[in-house]
Amino acid sequence: MLISKTVQVRWIGNTAPHYLEKGYEFTKWGEFFECVVEDLMPTSTIKVEVKCDYCEDGISHKPYRDYLKTRKEIAKDCCKNRSCMVLKTKEVSLLRYGVESPSQLEEKKQNAREKFQTPKESVLKISLEKGIKILNIEDYQNDRTRLKVICMHHEEYGEYETNFSNIKTSVHCCRNKKLVSSRRIDGKVVLEEFENAGLIPLFSEDDYKGNNHSLPYICKKHEEEGVQYKSRRSLQQSAKCRICINERRSKSHRTPYEDIETLMISKGMIPIDLYSYVNKDTKLEYKCVKHPNFIQETYIGTLDRVKVPCKYCREENSIAPLSKKMRTTSSTWRKEVEKECDFKCVFTGSNVYDVHHLYSYSSMIRDSLEYHGIRKKNSYTANEEVLVREYMLKAHSNVKGVCIHPELHTLFHTIYGKGQEDFSMAFSEFSEELKKGKYNSYLKDKNLKLSL
Repeated sequence: MLISKTVQVRWIGNTAPHYLEKGYEFTKWGEFFECVVEDLMPTSTIKVEVKCDYCEDGISHKPYRDYLKTRKEIAKDCCKNRSCMVLKTKEVSLLRYGVESPSQLEEKKQNAREKFQTPKESVLKISLEKGIKILNIEDYQNDRTRLKVICMHHEEYGEYETNFSNIKTSVHCCRNKKLVSSRRIDGKVVLEEFENAGLIPLFSEDDYKGNNHSLPYICKKHEEEGVQYKSRRSLQQSAKCRICINERRSKSHRTPYEDIETLMISKGMIPIDLYSYVNKDTKLEYKCVKHPNFIQETYIGTLDRVKVPCKYCREENSIAPLSKKMRTTSSTWRKEVEKECDFKCVFTGSNVYDVHHLYSYSSMIRDSLEYHGIRKKNSYTANEEVLVREYMLKAHSNVKGVCIHPELHTLFHTIYGKGQEDFSMAFSEFSEELKKGKYNSYLKDKNLKLSL
Protein backbone atom coordinates (compact mmCIF):
# COMPACT_ATOMS: atom_id res chain seq x y z
CA MET A 1 0.00 0.00 0.00
CA LEU A 2 1.40 3.34 -1.03
CA ILE A 3 1.64 5.75 1.92
CA SER A 4 3.38 8.72 0.30
CA LYS A 5 0.98 11.22 -1.26
CA THR A 6 3.49 13.80 -2.47
CA VAL A 7 7.27 13.98 -2.93
CA GLN A 8 9.86 16.68 -3.60
CA VAL A 9 11.07 16.77 -7.22
CA ARG A 10 13.80 18.98 -8.68
CA TRP A 11 13.44 20.89 -11.97
CA ILE A 12 16.00 19.36 -14.37
CA GLY A 13 16.16 19.32 -18.16
CA ASN A 14 15.40 15.63 -18.74
CA THR A 15 12.19 15.47 -16.73
CA ALA A 16 10.88 19.03 -16.94
CA PRO A 17 8.72 18.45 -20.11
CA HIS A 18 6.89 15.58 -18.38
CA TYR A 19 5.91 17.68 -15.37
CA LEU A 20 5.03 20.73 -17.48
CA GLU A 21 2.68 18.49 -19.45
CA LYS A 22 1.13 17.39 -16.15
CA GLY A 23 0.30 21.03 -15.39
CA TYR A 24 3.04 21.95 -12.88
CA GLU A 25 4.26 25.56 -12.96
CA PHE A 26 7.97 25.98 -13.68
CA THR A 27 9.96 28.07 -11.17
CA LYS A 28 13.70 27.78 -11.85
CA TRP A 29 16.27 25.10 -12.67
CA GLY A 30 17.47 23.05 -9.70
CA GLU A 31 14.65 24.18 -7.43
CA PHE A 32 12.38 21.67 -5.70
CA PHE A 33 8.62 21.53 -6.11
CA GLU A 34 5.93 19.34 -4.59
CA CYS A 35 4.65 16.60 -6.88
CA VAL A 36 1.80 14.12 -6.49
CA VAL A 37 3.24 10.57 -6.44
CA GLU A 38 0.94 9.37 -9.24
CA ASP A 39 2.38 12.11 -11.51
CA LEU A 40 5.95 10.83 -11.19
CA MET A 41 7.65 9.44 -14.27
CA PRO A 42 7.47 5.60 -14.41
CA THR A 43 11.29 5.51 -14.42
CA SER A 44 11.67 7.86 -11.44
CA THR A 45 14.14 6.78 -8.73
CA ILE A 46 12.64 9.05 -6.08
CA LYS A 47 11.89 6.93 -3.01
CA VAL A 48 8.31 6.55 -1.80
CA GLU A 49 7.01 5.13 1.49
CA VAL A 50 5.20 1.80 1.16
CA LYS A 51 3.27 -0.28 3.73
CA CYS A 52 3.32 -4.10 3.58
CA ASP A 53 -0.03 -5.62 2.50
CA TYR A 54 0.77 -8.93 4.21
CA CYS A 55 1.88 -8.13 7.76
CA GLU A 56 0.50 -4.53 7.69
CA ASP A 57 3.34 -3.49 10.01
CA GLY A 58 6.38 -3.36 7.75
CA ILE A 59 7.22 0.07 6.29
CA SER A 60 9.79 0.30 3.51
CA HIS A 61 11.18 2.99 1.22
CA LYS A 62 11.79 2.03 -2.39
CA PRO A 63 12.35 3.87 -5.70
CA TYR A 64 9.06 4.64 -7.47
CA ARG A 65 10.06 2.60 -10.53
CA ASP A 66 10.69 -0.46 -8.32
CA TYR A 67 7.31 0.10 -6.64
CA LEU A 68 5.59 -0.08 -10.05
CA LYS A 69 7.66 -3.06 -11.19
CA THR A 70 6.80 -5.21 -8.14
CA ARG A 71 3.07 -4.63 -8.67
CA LYS A 72 2.89 -5.65 -12.35
CA GLU A 73 1.58 -9.17 -11.72
CA ILE A 74 0.21 -8.98 -8.15
CA ALA A 75 -0.97 -5.54 -7.02
CA LYS A 76 0.32 -6.02 -3.48
CA ASP A 77 3.39 -4.75 -1.66
CA CYS A 78 5.57 -6.75 0.71
CA CYS A 79 8.27 -5.71 3.16
CA LYS A 80 11.68 -7.37 3.63
CA ASN A 81 10.29 -9.79 6.20
CA ARG A 82 11.04 -13.33 5.01
CA SER A 83 7.51 -14.65 5.65
CA CYS A 84 5.93 -11.78 3.69
CA MET A 85 8.29 -12.33 0.76
CA VAL A 86 7.39 -16.04 0.71
CA LEU A 87 3.66 -15.25 0.58
CA LYS A 88 4.16 -12.79 -2.30
CA THR A 89 6.32 -15.33 -4.16
CA LYS A 90 3.64 -18.01 -3.77
CA GLU A 91 0.96 -15.72 -5.21
CA VAL A 92 3.15 -14.80 -8.19
CA SER A 93 3.98 -18.48 -8.78
CA LEU A 94 0.29 -19.44 -8.65
CA LEU A 95 -0.48 -16.77 -11.23
CA ARG A 96 2.36 -17.83 -13.54
CA TYR A 97 2.44 -21.62 -13.18
CA GLY A 98 -0.68 -22.61 -11.24
CA VAL A 99 1.39 -24.00 -8.34
CA GLU A 100 2.92 -22.37 -5.25
CA SER A 101 6.47 -23.11 -6.35
CA PRO A 102 8.04 -23.89 -9.75
CA SER A 103 9.67 -26.94 -8.13
CA GLN A 104 6.18 -28.51 -7.92
CA LEU A 105 5.91 -28.65 -11.70
CA GLU A 106 6.18 -32.16 -13.10
CA GLU A 107 8.91 -31.03 -15.48
CA LYS A 108 11.01 -29.72 -12.58
CA LYS A 109 10.39 -32.88 -10.57
CA GLN A 110 11.55 -35.02 -13.49
CA ASN A 111 14.72 -32.94 -13.84
CA ALA A 112 15.41 -33.37 -10.11
CA ARG A 113 14.89 -37.12 -10.34
CA GLU A 114 17.30 -37.39 -13.26
CA LYS A 115 19.86 -35.20 -11.54
CA PHE A 116 20.03 -37.36 -8.38
CA GLN A 117 19.51 -40.72 -10.08
CA THR A 118 22.06 -43.55 -10.06
CA PRO A 119 21.61 -46.73 -12.16
CA LYS A 120 20.03 -49.51 -10.09
CA GLU A 121 22.91 -51.85 -10.90
CA SER A 122 25.38 -49.36 -9.36
CA VAL A 123 23.11 -48.87 -6.34
CA LEU A 124 23.08 -52.61 -5.63
CA LYS A 125 26.82 -53.01 -6.24
CA ILE A 126 27.90 -50.12 -3.98
CA SER A 127 25.47 -51.19 -1.22
CA LEU A 128 26.81 -54.75 -1.24
CA GLU A 129 30.37 -53.42 -1.03
CA LYS A 130 29.29 -51.54 2.11
CA GLY A 131 27.76 -54.76 3.50
CA ILE A 132 24.18 -53.50 3.11
CA LYS A 133 21.34 -55.42 1.43
CA ILE A 134 18.48 -53.40 -0.09
CA LEU A 135 15.08 -55.07 0.38
CA ASN A 136 12.95 -52.84 -1.90
CA ILE A 137 15.17 -51.90 -4.84
CA GLU A 138 12.07 -51.76 -7.08
CA ASP A 139 10.94 -48.60 -5.20
CA TYR A 140 14.19 -46.74 -6.01
CA GLN A 141 13.65 -43.53 -8.04
CA ASN A 142 16.64 -41.41 -7.06
CA ASP A 143 19.30 -41.14 -4.35
CA ARG A 144 16.81 -39.54 -1.97
CA THR A 145 14.24 -42.34 -2.09
CA ARG A 146 13.66 -44.03 1.28
CA LEU A 147 14.91 -47.64 1.11
CA LYS A 148 14.48 -50.56 3.50
CA VAL A 149 17.87 -52.14 4.21
CA ILE A 150 19.52 -54.69 6.47
CA CYS A 151 23.18 -55.03 7.51
CA MET A 152 24.59 -58.33 6.27
CA HIS A 153 27.09 -58.39 9.16
CA HIS A 154 24.59 -57.58 11.92
CA GLU A 155 21.29 -59.12 10.85
CA GLU A 156 20.24 -59.45 14.51
CA TYR A 157 19.51 -55.68 14.57
CA GLY A 158 16.86 -56.10 11.89
CA GLU A 159 15.96 -53.75 9.03
CA TYR A 160 15.95 -49.96 9.06
CA GLU A 161 15.31 -47.12 6.57
CA THR A 162 17.84 -44.90 4.83
CA ASN A 163 18.53 -43.58 1.33
CA PHE A 164 21.29 -44.26 -1.16
CA SER A 165 22.79 -40.81 -0.61
CA ASN A 166 23.54 -41.82 3.00
CA ILE A 167 24.80 -45.24 1.95
CA LYS A 168 27.33 -43.68 -0.44
CA THR A 169 28.77 -41.33 2.16
CA SER A 170 28.62 -43.65 5.20
CA VAL A 171 31.86 -45.05 6.64
CA HIS A 172 30.43 -47.95 8.65
CA CYS A 173 28.04 -50.55 7.34
CA CYS A 174 25.39 -49.60 9.95
CA ARG A 175 24.81 -48.07 13.37
CA ASN A 176 26.36 -50.92 15.32
CA LYS A 177 26.03 -50.52 19.08
CA LYS A 178 28.56 -53.31 19.71
CA LEU A 179 31.11 -51.43 17.64
CA VAL A 180 30.64 -48.33 19.80
CA SER A 181 30.98 -50.35 23.00
CA SER A 182 34.19 -51.99 21.77
CA ARG A 183 35.78 -48.56 21.26
CA ARG A 184 34.81 -47.14 24.68
CA ILE A 185 37.78 -46.56 27.01
CA ASP A 186 37.86 -48.24 30.40
CA GLY A 187 36.45 -46.14 33.29
CA LYS A 188 39.67 -46.57 35.31
CA VAL A 189 41.65 -44.74 32.62
CA VAL A 190 39.17 -41.84 32.73
CA LEU A 191 39.45 -41.61 36.54
CA GLU A 192 43.24 -41.42 36.29
CA GLU A 193 43.05 -38.69 33.62
CA PHE A 194 40.88 -36.53 35.90
CA GLU A 195 43.20 -37.05 38.88
CA ASN A 196 46.32 -36.25 36.80
CA ALA A 197 44.67 -32.97 35.76
CA GLY A 198 44.39 -31.86 39.40
CA LEU A 199 40.67 -32.62 39.62
CA ILE A 200 38.84 -34.72 42.24
CA PRO A 201 36.46 -37.11 40.37
CA LEU A 202 33.06 -37.66 41.96
CA PHE A 203 32.12 -40.61 39.75
CA SER A 204 32.89 -44.31 39.58
CA GLU A 205 34.31 -46.39 36.73
CA ASP A 206 30.85 -47.57 35.75
CA ASP A 207 29.48 -44.00 35.48
CA TYR A 208 31.58 -43.33 32.36
CA LYS A 209 29.38 -43.87 29.27
CA GLY A 210 31.36 -42.18 26.51
CA ASN A 211 33.62 -39.26 25.60
CA ASN A 212 30.72 -36.79 25.42
CA HIS A 213 29.16 -37.82 28.73
CA SER A 214 29.46 -35.09 31.43
CA LEU A 215 31.07 -36.27 34.68
CA PRO A 216 31.05 -34.52 38.12
CA TYR A 217 34.28 -33.34 39.78
CA ILE A 218 35.76 -30.74 42.16
CA CYS A 219 38.80 -28.61 41.31
CA LYS A 220 41.54 -28.73 43.98
CA LYS A 221 42.38 -25.03 43.40
CA HIS A 222 38.77 -23.86 43.50
CA GLU A 223 37.00 -26.18 45.94
CA GLU A 224 34.78 -23.27 47.03
CA GLU A 225 33.11 -23.39 43.60
CA GLY A 226 31.64 -26.79 44.47
CA VAL A 227 30.74 -29.51 41.97
CA GLN A 228 31.46 -28.86 38.28
CA TYR A 229 30.93 -31.04 35.20
CA LYS A 230 33.21 -31.95 32.32
CA SER A 231 33.27 -34.63 29.63
CA ARG A 232 36.39 -36.61 28.76
CA ARG A 233 36.47 -34.93 25.34
CA SER A 234 36.47 -31.51 27.02
CA LEU A 235 39.21 -32.70 29.42
CA GLN A 236 41.40 -33.67 26.46
CA GLN A 237 40.99 -30.17 25.01
CA SER A 238 41.69 -28.38 28.30
CA ALA A 239 42.77 -30.16 31.50
CA LYS A 240 41.46 -27.35 33.74
CA CYS A 241 38.25 -26.45 35.51
CA ARG A 242 35.98 -23.65 34.27
CA ILE A 243 37.42 -21.11 36.74
CA CYS A 244 41.03 -22.01 35.87
CA ILE A 245 40.28 -21.53 32.18
CA ASN A 246 38.68 -18.11 32.79
CA GLU A 247 41.63 -16.95 34.91
CA ARG A 248 44.16 -18.02 32.30
CA ARG A 249 42.13 -16.46 29.50
CA SER A 250 41.71 -13.20 31.43
CA LYS A 251 45.45 -12.97 32.06
CA SER A 252 46.39 -13.75 28.47
CA HIS A 253 43.87 -11.22 27.12
CA ARG A 254 44.85 -8.37 29.47
CA THR A 255 46.56 -5.55 27.57
CA PRO A 256 49.68 -4.03 29.24
CA TYR A 257 49.21 -0.54 30.72
CA GLU A 258 51.96 0.89 28.53
CA ASP A 259 50.25 -0.32 25.36
CA ILE A 260 46.90 1.16 26.46
CA GLU A 261 48.51 4.50 27.25
CA THR A 262 50.31 4.60 23.88
CA LEU A 263 47.09 3.72 22.05
CA MET A 264 45.03 6.36 23.88
CA ILE A 265 47.57 9.11 23.27
CA SER A 266 47.79 8.19 19.57
CA LYS A 267 44.02 8.73 19.32
CA GLY A 268 44.08 12.14 20.99
CA MET A 269 43.01 10.93 24.44
CA ILE A 270 44.30 11.90 27.90
CA PRO A 271 44.01 8.91 30.33
CA ILE A 272 42.64 9.83 33.78
CA ASP A 273 43.06 6.67 35.93
CA LEU A 274 44.84 4.16 33.74
CA TYR A 275 45.86 1.78 36.56
CA SER A 276 42.23 1.02 37.44
CA TYR A 277 42.19 -1.18 34.32
CA VAL A 278 41.61 -4.87 35.12
CA ASN A 279 40.24 -6.49 31.94
CA LYS A 280 38.11 -5.86 28.86
CA ASP A 281 35.06 -5.09 31.03
CA THR A 282 36.78 -2.18 32.81
CA LYS A 283 35.65 1.32 31.83
CA LEU A 284 38.56 3.64 30.97
CA GLU A 285 38.03 7.32 31.78
CA TYR A 286 39.69 9.94 29.60
CA LYS A 287 39.57 13.48 28.27
CA CYS A 288 39.81 14.38 24.61
CA VAL A 289 42.62 16.75 23.61
CA LYS A 290 40.14 18.80 21.56
CA HIS A 291 37.37 18.68 24.18
CA PRO A 292 39.11 18.66 27.60
CA ASN A 293 36.05 19.99 29.43
CA PHE A 294 34.30 16.61 29.23
CA ILE A 295 35.19 13.33 30.99
CA GLN A 296 34.29 10.35 28.79
CA GLU A 297 34.41 6.57 29.14
CA THR A 298 35.32 3.72 26.83
CA TYR A 299 36.39 0.06 26.83
CA ILE A 300 39.65 -1.38 25.52
CA GLY A 301 37.71 -3.38 22.90
CA THR A 302 35.96 -0.24 21.68
CA LEU A 303 39.25 1.63 21.68
CA ASP A 304 40.76 -0.93 19.30
CA ARG A 305 37.84 -0.75 16.85
CA VAL A 306 36.90 2.94 16.79
CA LYS A 307 39.02 5.42 14.87
CA VAL A 308 37.60 8.45 16.70
CA PRO A 309 36.67 7.53 20.32
CA CYS A 310 35.54 11.04 21.36
CA LYS A 311 31.79 11.45 20.75
CA TYR A 312 32.18 15.22 20.34
CA CYS A 313 34.81 14.72 17.62
CA ARG A 314 32.52 12.21 15.89
CA GLU A 315 29.67 14.68 16.04
CA GLU A 316 31.84 17.33 14.44
CA ASN A 317 32.92 14.84 11.81
CA SER A 318 29.31 13.99 11.02
CA ILE A 319 28.55 17.64 10.19
CA ALA A 320 31.96 18.30 8.62
CA PRO A 321 30.81 17.99 4.96
CA LEU A 322 27.84 20.25 5.67
CA SER A 323 30.01 22.68 7.64
CA LYS A 324 32.40 22.97 4.71
CA LYS A 325 29.56 23.77 2.30
CA MET A 326 28.08 26.39 4.64
CA ARG A 327 31.34 28.38 5.00
CA THR A 328 30.20 30.75 2.28
CA THR A 329 27.33 31.90 4.53
CA SER A 330 29.89 33.72 6.70
CA SER A 331 31.48 35.78 3.89
CA THR A 332 29.40 38.94 4.56
CA TRP A 333 29.76 38.50 8.32
CA ARG A 334 33.52 38.02 7.92
CA LYS A 335 33.88 41.34 6.06
CA GLU A 336 31.97 43.16 8.79
CA VAL A 337 34.19 41.65 11.53
CA GLU A 338 37.36 42.55 9.60
CA LYS A 339 36.10 46.11 9.23
CA GLU A 340 35.37 46.37 12.97
CA CYS A 341 38.89 45.07 13.78
CA ASP A 342 40.49 47.45 11.25
CA PHE A 343 41.73 44.45 9.20
CA LYS A 344 44.32 43.36 11.78
CA CYS A 345 44.79 41.07 14.78
CA VAL A 346 43.35 42.64 17.94
CA PHE A 347 46.35 41.41 19.99
CA THR A 348 49.40 41.77 17.73
CA GLY A 349 48.23 44.32 15.13
CA SER A 350 49.38 41.88 12.42
CA ASN A 351 47.74 41.84 8.99
CA VAL A 352 47.86 38.03 9.18
CA TYR A 353 44.82 36.78 11.07
CA ASP A 354 41.91 34.34 11.34
CA VAL A 355 38.34 35.48 11.92
CA HIS A 356 37.24 33.74 15.12
CA HIS A 357 33.57 33.04 15.99
CA LEU A 358 32.78 33.94 19.61
CA TYR A 359 29.79 31.61 19.24
CA SER A 360 31.00 28.27 17.87
CA TYR A 361 30.45 27.84 14.10
CA SER A 362 29.80 24.09 14.56
CA SER A 363 27.20 24.97 17.22
CA MET A 364 25.45 27.16 14.67
CA ILE A 365 25.32 24.20 12.27
CA ARG A 366 23.90 21.96 15.01
CA ASP A 367 21.35 24.64 15.97
CA SER A 368 20.15 24.87 12.37
CA LEU A 369 19.73 21.09 12.12
CA GLU A 370 17.82 21.01 15.40
CA TYR A 371 15.64 23.95 14.37
CA HIS A 372 14.53 22.19 11.17
CA GLY A 373 14.37 18.71 12.74
CA ILE A 374 17.10 17.29 10.47
CA ARG A 375 19.03 14.25 11.70
CA LYS A 376 22.85 14.45 11.82
CA LYS A 377 24.36 12.31 9.04
CA ASN A 378 27.22 12.20 6.55
CA SER A 379 25.23 13.50 3.56
CA TYR A 380 22.22 15.82 3.21
CA THR A 381 19.65 16.39 0.49
CA ALA A 382 19.67 19.60 -1.56
CA ASN A 383 16.45 20.73 0.13
CA GLU A 384 18.00 20.23 3.61
CA GLU A 385 21.09 22.19 2.59
CA VAL A 386 18.89 25.09 1.43
CA LEU A 387 17.13 25.20 4.81
CA VAL A 388 20.43 25.14 6.72
CA ARG A 389 21.93 27.85 4.49
CA GLU A 390 18.98 30.19 5.09
CA TYR A 391 19.24 29.65 8.85
CA MET A 392 23.02 30.27 8.87
CA LEU A 393 22.67 33.55 6.95
CA LYS A 394 20.20 34.85 9.55
CA ALA A 395 22.17 33.47 12.52
CA HIS A 396 25.41 35.24 11.53
CA SER A 397 23.73 38.62 11.98
CA ASN A 398 23.53 37.91 15.74
CA VAL A 399 27.02 36.42 16.20
CA LYS A 400 30.09 38.43 17.20
CA GLY A 401 33.57 37.72 15.92
CA VAL A 402 37.15 38.91 16.29
CA CYS A 403 40.35 38.91 14.20
CA ILE A 404 43.16 36.98 15.86
CA HIS A 405 46.61 35.78 14.72
CA PRO A 406 46.58 32.09 13.58
CA GLU A 407 49.17 31.11 16.23
CA LEU A 408 47.10 32.72 19.00
CA HIS A 409 43.97 31.16 17.52
CA THR A 410 45.62 27.72 17.81
CA LEU A 411 46.76 28.47 21.37
CA PHE A 412 43.23 29.53 22.36
CA HIS A 413 41.62 26.30 21.15
CA THR A 414 44.43 24.22 22.66
CA ILE A 415 43.56 25.69 26.06
CA TYR A 416 39.76 25.90 25.81
CA GLY A 417 39.07 23.16 23.27
CA LYS A 418 36.38 23.27 20.58
CA GLY A 419 33.48 21.67 22.44
CA GLN A 420 31.95 24.84 23.91
CA GLU A 421 29.09 26.73 22.31
CA ASP A 422 29.75 30.29 23.51
CA PHE A 423 33.42 31.31 23.67
CA SER A 424 32.77 34.91 24.83
CA MET A 425 33.72 34.33 28.48
CA ALA A 426 36.66 32.13 27.53
CA PHE A 427 37.96 34.78 25.09
CA SER A 428 37.74 37.53 27.76
CA GLU A 429 39.72 35.32 30.16
CA PHE A 430 42.27 34.55 27.44
CA SER A 431 42.72 38.29 26.75
CA GLU A 432 43.34 39.05 30.43
CA GLU A 433 45.93 36.29 30.74
CA LEU A 434 47.70 37.55 27.62
CA LYS A 435 47.90 41.03 29.15
CA LYS A 436 49.28 39.59 32.42
CA GLY A 437 52.08 37.88 30.50
CA LYS A 438 51.04 34.28 31.16
CA TYR A 439 51.87 33.23 27.58
CA ASN A 440 54.98 35.39 27.00
CA SER A 441 57.20 32.35 26.47
CA TYR A 442 54.82 31.07 23.78
CA LEU A 443 54.78 34.51 22.10
CA LYS A 444 58.58 34.59 22.16
CA ASP A 445 58.83 31.14 20.54
CA LYS A 446 56.45 32.27 17.76
CA ASN A 447 58.17 35.68 17.33
CA LEU A 448 54.99 37.53 18.24
CA LYS A 449 54.62 40.85 20.09
CA LEU A 450 51.49 42.23 21.68
CA SER A 451 50.31 45.69 20.68
CA LEU A 452 47.69 46.07 23.41
